[in-house]
Amino acid sequence: MQSGSENFGAGVVESVQRILFRLAAALVIVLLVMLFLVLFVPLVIIWIVYVTARSAAAGLTGRAHRAGAKSSAHAPIPDADGEGRENVRVRRPNDA
Repeated sequence: MQSGSENFGAGVVESVQRILFRLAAALVIVLLVMLFLVLFVPLVIIWIVYVTARSAAAGLTGRAHRAGAKSSAHAPIPDADGEGRENVRVRRPNDA
């Protein structure tokens, strides 16, 4: 069995290389995080401002949902379809 740098550690040059590689990797990670913050955070802020402005504009123009409005979510069922067929309605016992 030989006692070389493979068994007992590397030389000075290899140690410096490892430190430099780790520093380079740390710098790349920091740069990627900064790029993420620079690009993503302003987009989120713009989206929040847009949603708030749209909601305020809907409230001012009357397009907002009103609790007391009698608007149906579905169109009423017509009595006939215009082709001679009548829509069948279910009769309940309490209907007159």
